[in-house]
Amino acid sequence: MLQAAVSSADYQRGVALIEKRDYAGAIQTLARAAAAAPRNAQVWKALGVAYAASGDYRGAATAFEQSCNLDPRLLDACFYLGQAYYAADQYEPAIAAFRKALPLDAKPWRVRLGIAKALEALGRSEEAEKEFVAALRESEYAEESAPVAYGVFLIRQGRLAEALAPLAKALKRFPGSAAANLEAGRALLELGRTDEAVRCLETAVQAAPDSTQARLLLGKAYTRLGRDREAQQQFEAARQGSLTAR
Repeated sequence: MLQAAVSSADYQRGVALIEKRDYAGAIQTLARAAAAAPRNAQVWKALGVAYAASGDYRGAATAFEQSCNLDPRLLDACFYLGQAYYAADQYEPAIAAFRKALPLDAKPWRVRLGIAKALEALGRSEEAEKEFVAALRESEYAEESAPVAYGVFLIRQGRLAEALAPLAKALKRFPGSAAANLEAGRALLELGRTDEAVRCLETAVQAAPDSTQARLLLGKAYTRLGRDREAQQQFEAARQGSLTAR
């Protein structure tokens, strides 16, 4: 949530429109506020949030770049810039923005995750892994995102058994995590450890019943165990979920 720290009426109105999910109205109003106060980093950040929420990541990057350049110490300004560039498939600029945010961010591990994902997208896997490991070390498993992201990276590298180590640590601390259970279930299923995979995937579905991936993988696991009726139920639920999401 944005803090209304600027007195401009357009800024206040724009923030309120974001809260109401009227992103088009927020963009129009905040663009007017930015034109009136072009040196105000907070206004540009709010405009970037509105663009990002609307799915316009290039517009978001333009606004966040203004905010980050004007005040790199403004909470999340440079981090959001990196995220916007990443979402727009502009990985080199994303890395540059994240590196600018790194020494200033209260949670540097999340910035390292951003760098790692951008490096992976560029095919620079060795560099990416160093950043994933650094993120794990700095986060000390305080949140699930770092170990889950590293686990996903290892799965994509085909290193399934290795992926289970960070995922198991995440599950020990966050046993009900939908993401950690999903990825652990994925790795276990590929390793042929189907019974264990089912336990993880059932938990993932319970935690996130709208997850098409979790239901499809659970259906696949049930099929391997000859539990065809249960498998069909999961496949049908996944199909219905994908239709609803359209």
